[in-house]
Amino acid sequence: MAPFPLRTKYSAAIGGAAWTLKVAVITAIDGSFDPLESVLFDVGLLAIVVAATSAGWHLTRTHNPVVRVAGAFGAIVAVSLITTGLESGVRAGVGALYSGHNQGISDESGILAIAVLALVMAAVIPTGRPAGQTRAMANSSSAAS
Repeated sequence: MAPFPLRTKYSAAIGGAAWTLKVAVITAIDGSFDPLESVLFDVGLLAIVVAATSAGWHLTRTHNPVVRVAGAFGAIVAVSLITTGLESGVRAGVGALYSGHNQGISDESGILAIAVLALVMAAVIPTGRPAGQTRAMANSSSAAS
């Protein structure tokens, strides 16, 4: 498999980090910290959408533009469905196990699960040149296309 663009890895890392920071602050202060909380949420959401779009675009790189756009859109839909299910499931599970009143733990556990998933994806996404390919080979193949 061809390596993913760095924007995919960096976007997933930024999204995961923004949401992890958001959850950490809410848990530490046991409450909201607007307007910065909204900024962190928006940055995380935008970065995760960029990562999904980039991954969908990359996975369909050998197809025509219509398929590539569908792949990018499909990746966004898939990530939306996965994160919604993960957030709901984790939040329900934590709600069943946690009886305290800390807002960060009770309300933000699902967001933290998504953030951790994004950080793991950023860590394992292969980027760079394929094994054995030199910089000169990569430059000549990109110049030829």
